[in-house]
Amino acid sequence: MSDRTKAAARLHELLAPKELTQASLAKKLGVTREAVRQWMSGETRPRGDMRERLAEELGIPTRDWVDEQEEDAPRCSCGKVM
Repeated sequence: MSDRTKAAARLHELLAPKELTQASLAKKLGVTREAVRQWMSGETRPRGDMRERLAEELGIPTRDWVDEQEEDAPRCSCGKVM
């Protein structure tokens, strides 16, 4: 399973109990519904600060959202995944 597919599955898992639609989540995050659709389909993943905003919106620690594979991802000097 690719990182994008894992991220998409995790997003579905986290959104289900919140009963948020793609459109309502997009509005809360200030992104397009198309961006959320792409995250949920595994076409793309939220990056950088958007992952943090998404975790905050879902009421979970950022760590619960970030994939284990990202532990080995390249990071900038501040420690954030690039």
